[in-house]
Amino acid sequence: LLSYVRFGKWKEILSYSAPEQDFKYSTGIYHYARGIAFSSLGKNEEALKELSYIKPLIDTPEIKNLVKSGQPSAKLLEIADNLLLGQIEFKNGNYEASIISLKKAVSLQDDLPYTEPPFWYYPTRQSLGRVLIEAGKFTEAEAVFRKDLEDYPRNGWSMFGLYKVLEIQGKTKEAIDSGEIPVDIHISPEQLITEHIQGLIEIPGSLQVMEFGQGKLNLVAVRAVEGGPMIGHEIGDLKKHMPKIDSRVAAIFRKGESIVPTGSTVIEANDEVFFISKKGEASKVVNEMRKKEEPYKNIIIAGGGKIGARLAKRIESNHRVKIIESSNERAKRLSEKLENSIVLEGNVCDKNLLHDENVENTDVFAAVTNDDEANVMSCLLAKEMGAHKTVAILNNPAYVDLVQTKGIDIAIAPSQITIGTFLAEIEGKDVVRVHSLRKGAAEAIEAIAQESKTGKPSSIGKELGEISLPEGVTIGALIRDNKGKIAHDHVHLRENDHVILFLTDKSAIKQVKETFAPK
Repeated sequence: LLSYVRFGKWKEILSYSAPEQDFKYSTGIYHYARGIAFSSLGKNEEALKELSYIKPLIDTPEIKNLVKSGQPSAKLLEIADNLLLGQIEFKNGNYEASIISLKKAVSLQDDLPYTEPPFWYYPTRQSLGRVLIEAGKFTEAEAVFRKDLEDYPRNGWSMFGLYKVLEIQGKTKEAIDSGEIPVDIHISPEQLITEHIQGLIEIPGSLQVMEFGQGKLNLVAVRAVEGGPMIGHEIGDLKKHMPKIDSRVAAIFRKGESIVPTGSTVIEANDEVFFISKKGEASKVVNEMRKKEEPYKNIIIAGGGKIGARLAKRIESNHRVKIIESSNERAKRLSEKLENSIVLEGNVCDKNLLHDENVENTDVFAAVTNDDEANVMSCLLAKEMGAHKTVAILNNPAYVDLVQTKGIDIAIAPSQITIGTFLAEIEGKDVVRVHSLRKGAAEAIEAIAQESKTGKPSSIGKELGEISLPEGVTIGALIRDNKGKIAHDHVHLRENDHVILFLTDKSAIKQVKETFAPK
C-alpha cells in the first residue's frame, strides 16, 4: 500500500480492501494512504475524513502493546497524521500550516531508532522540501534536501529535489560541474515547455516552433489555410512573393502522408507545412500560408505554477499578460515577482471571472496547470466565449488527439517536448539537437559535418544538391561560422558545418550520420 503512495497509484489505493479492525496499525496506514490519494485528486473533504480516523488509533491497547514490544507504532501513526495534514494544507494553499505539520513529521522521524530498512518508508524531508519550494523558501528548501542527502546519500528523490531548488536559484551549473549532482543530461522540462509556448505566441498562426543554432534559425510548422497567398502556388513562387526573405520548405504533410517538397510542389489548403527561416522572419512566411494574423498582444495564462510564472516573466515586456492562480499564497508571490503582468486569484474554469477579464478579446489563452481536466475545460470555456487561440498542456499524451480541433487549437504533450534532449544524447556528439515532430512520427536534427577519421568517403566539399540522401530526408539549413544559412543546392558543405535536416522516416538517422559524419 505504501508503495502505491510513493508512486502515485491513487486508483489502486482507493480500490484497496480495508484491513480487519483488529489490526490497528494497518488500519491507520490504510486511512493515511487513502487520505493522500484523495488529497492528491483534489478531494480534500474526503481526505480530512480519512485523517480523522488516524489519531484515535494511537491510544488503542493494540498500538500500546506494539510499542511495549519495541515497535514505534504510535510514533509512526503520528508521522502519518502530520504528513497527511501537511498534504491537505498544501493542497488548500495554506503553505505555512503545511510546513508546520511537515516539520513535526520530520522531527518525529529523526527520533526513530535506526534500523535497516527504516521504520518509515521514505525520508519525510522530501515532502517538506517540496512545500518549501512552492512557498518560495528556496534557501530553506535547499538546506532541507542537503540534510536529507547527508542521511540518505545519493537518494534519487532528494537529489532531484536539490536539483530543482538549485535550478530556481540559478545554481545548477556549478552543482553539476562540481559533481555534487551527478547527471549526464541536464533537462529542464519547464523551460523547454515555456520556450515552446513562447514561440507559438511570438509567431502567430504557427503550430510548432523549434530553434536550431542556439536560436539563429527557426523550424516552424503551419497549417495552410484557404485564402493564404501561397495556396494553389508552387513552392518556387515563395521567393517571388518575398524576394527579401530567405526560407526553405523542408516537408509537407498532406492528409497524413509526407511529401518531399520540390520547387514545383503546389501548396494546398490544409497542408501541414514545415519550413526553415532565420529568426525574426518566420511570421512573414506563415502569413504566406494563411490569412495574415496581427501580432498577439492580449494573453491569459491559466495557472501560476512554474511554467505559468516563467511564461509570464518572458513575455510580459511586450504583451498584455493576465495570469490566473487559485492559490492565495502563490498569487501573492507572483504579484511580487512579475512586473507588468496582472495576477488574478481564482479558478481557471470560472466563467464569470473569464467574462470579467474580457476573455473574448484574448489573442491566446494558455492553460498550463498541472491538472489536465482543468486545462481542457478552461480552454473549451475560453474558446466558447470568444478567445482567438487556445493552448493546453496535457500530461497524458492520449488526450492530445481527443481534444485537438474540438475547441483546443494546440494541445501540448510535455513528453514530446522533452524527448528531443534525450534523443540528441543517445545519438552522440555528431548530433547537437533533435526535435520530435508530429507525435514522434518525424524528427528534425542538427548534425555536425565531419571528415572520416578512417578514410571513408565524406560529403565535405560537395554541393548540397549533389549529396545523396535517404528517402524522406531533406536539408533545410546550415549553421556556419555562428550564422544561420538557408540551404540551397549550389552551397558547398564545409567541415564543422551544422546541418539542419528533416526526417520523415526516423530510421534514416543512421544513414544520415554516415553521410555527414562517417566513422
